[in-house]
Amino acid sequence: TEDGVLVATPKQITSLLGGKPTKTGYHMGDSTHKTASSSRGWYYKLNDENETELKTGYYRFHKSITVKPDWHINTGTVRYNANGGTALSGYKLVKNIVYNSSTNEMVSKNVDYNTSTINLHNVTNLLSRTGYYIPSTRAWRISSTSGKEVSQADGDSNALTQIKNALSLDTKTGNTVTLYANWQPYKLTVKYNANGGSGAPSNQVKEHNKNITLSTSKPIRTGYTFVNWNTSSAGNGTSYSAGATYSGNSDITMYAQWRRNRVIINFSVNGGTLISTAAYSVDANGIVTQNGSNLHSMYYNDTIMSTGLPNYNNSS
Repeated sequence: TEDGVLVATPKQITSLLGGKPTKTGYHMGDSTHKTASSSRGWYYKLNDENETELKTGYYRFHKSITVKPDWHINTGTVRYNANGGTALSGYKLVKNIVYNSSTNEMVSKNVDYNTSTINLHNVTNLLSRTGYYIPSTRAWRISSTSGKEVSQADGDSNALTQIKNALSLDTKTGNTVTLYANWQPYKLTVKYNANGGSGAPSNQVKEHNKNITLSTSKPIRTGYTFVNWNTSSAGNGTSYSAGATYSGNSDITMYAQWRRNRVIINFSVNGGTLISTAAYSVDANGIVTQNGSNLHSMYYNDTIMSTGLPNYNNSS
C-alpha cells in the first residue's frame, strides 16, 4: 500500500488472494490464457461501477474493491482423420485431416464442458475406401488402430463422454481430439467343394487385400487321386494346389479336380520268346511292351469285355 492506497499488478493481486481458484469445466481469462500461471482472469468492481478486467500494469485503488474471477467454459475441437480413406467430392485431405474443399476450412465439431449432445459427421459422407466398410455403431476411433470406438449416431451420449474425456474438458481448454475413420475390411469367404468326393476342407475367411494360405487338407474319392483345386467344377478355371496362396478379393468356391486311378496290366514271357518282334519287345524283366508302352491298362470302373483281355500270344 502507499498511504492507504493499494498499488499492485494483477499477478500480485492473485498472490494476495491466495492464488487462483479452480472450477471444474472452466478456466479463468480468455482462451489465450489457459493456465493458472496466467496473471489474467480477474475482474474488479468499485462500488456501483461496471466490472473491469485487471490487465497488465499497476493499479492504484483508493476505495474498497471487489475482485472476482472471470470464468470461461472449457472448450475443445473434434477433427477427422481419413485413416487410409479417400476424400469424397466437396472435401480434401490435408495431412490426412478432412477439409472442405470450397471453404478450405477444417471439417470439425466444437464441444464445451456443458455440451449435452453431439452430432458427429458421417464417415461415408466424407470418405470412401475400396474393400472396407464403416460399422454404424462404431464409426470413429480415438486413435488410428486401437482405443475407444465412437458411434456417429446423432446424440450418442457415450460418444460425447468419450470425446469429452479425450479433450480433458474437466480441467483444460483449447485441446483438439482427432477421430480416425474406423475402417473394417470386408470379409471374403473361400469355400471348398469335393466335386464328387468327400471330406472337403472347412470354409476359410479372407480379408480384403490380404493373402491367405489355402487349406492343405485334401478330400478323398474312391478310385480317384486328388490333383488340385480349380475355380471351375469342370477344371477350366484357375488352378490352385493345396496350401497355395490366394490373393483374390471376392468370394470364391474351389472345386476338387480328380484323376481316375489306372492299373497297368503287364504280360511276362515267363521264360518264353516272342513269335513276332515287329511291334513288340521284351524288357530286362521279361515284360512285353508294344512300341515301348505297356500292352494293357485299366481305369477305375472299367470293365473287361466278355471275350477277355486281348490275345497277344499269336503270330499275327
